[in-house]
Amino acid sequence: MTLRRENMQRLQIGGFGLIAVMLLVGLASIANDRASNEVPVTQEIADPGIVASQEEGAAETAKEPLAELGAVPAPEETPIAKTQ
Repeated sequence: MTLRRENMQRLQIGGFGLIAVMLLVGLASIANDRASNEVPVTQEIADPGIVASQEEGAAETAKEPLAELGAVPAPEETPIAKTQ
């Protein structure tokens, strides 16, 4: 009989362990959803001009990001002479 009790105890501990892990994963998922800083989809649908203007601004600033930060000198706007 002791073998049967040990097996039941192992099953109970394993079951409680699985339930505890599932509970922790669920709570972590809820916390992650609440901490997200993304723009809600409904706001993007309601005003698509905001997203489009952000994309245009990103394209303009992405030309020379290191020069804007001062990490490298800005490129000169001089024409390149052709050598023959």
